[in-house]
Amino acid sequence: MKNNTKECNRRIAAEGLEDLLTVKLMDYRDLPKCGMAFDRVVSVGMVEHVGRDHYPLFIDCVNKVMKPGGLFLLHFISALKRARRRSMDQEIYLPRRRCTQPQRNSRLCV
Repeated sequence: MKNNTKECNRRIAAEGLEDLLTVKLMDYRDLPKCGMAFDRVVSVGMVEHVGRDHYPLFIDCVNKVMKPGGLFLLHFISALKRARRRSMDQEIYLPRRRCTQPQRNSRLCV
């Protein structure tokens, strides 16, 4: 994760976007203490690691740092029922799941 953060910040600097973007590696539980407020928060694949029992805490931490009218994009993979514990390989490769190809000209509006 530290290497990802370093690389993101390197690319941001290379594009001259330091005044617009900031990438920090931190525990989500520390968000309310960070002293910052955000127009937008994007969470990709984070909630799977938080665990179902901690969903309310995660959402509460994000809510505390959102500016009024802010936008929160939460992307995750889940199921309606709890699955029994699986190995790391199964977690990573998602066996028995069907991934469809994105349709041409599909758009995501955030």
